[in-house]
Amino acid sequence: MAVLNGPVEHMILVEEEKWLRKTNRHFTLSMTDEQYRKVSALVEAWRNAPGKYYDLETRNCIHFVGEIAKIMGLKVNYPDKLLRKPKSWLNYITTLNPQLG
Repeated sequence: MAVLNGPVEHMILVEEEKWLRKTNRHFTLSMTDEQYRKVSALVEAWRNAPGKYYDLETRNCIHFVGEIAKIMGLKVNYPDKLLRKPKSWLNYITTLNPQLG
């Protein structure tokens, strides 16, 4: 449980197709080629960051998805009370971006 004490080693995991089929999708966006290149660069930057890069308070999965959302043109915010609640955070992002429906 070292993650509770501060930054830890990080990794990018790619989910298997069977898990993606079962996921609770909050919204779907189409991206341009330029956005795709920016998201790919972000993934590589997070994957290749040196040292202990994952932190529950400042650089967790919510921050990662939030950076992608910003590239996609969404309004993003990180309320402290949602930093460990990905589902609630995605619902919150939907309320910040009414165009998501």
